[in-house]
Amino acid sequence: MVAGTQQGPRQPRMGNDTYVRRLVKEETGRLEDAQFERWKR
Repeated sequence: MVAGTQQGPRQPRMGNDTYVRRLVKEETGRLEDAQFERWKR
């Protein structure tokens, strides 16, 4: 885990800010997709 965060994306590291933000964005997308699937029914 630590090695992965140390390598990280090829951008300058500002803590783990961008990494965390990407995780949140992905999770939000998944939740919205699930919501949309329920709404379509």
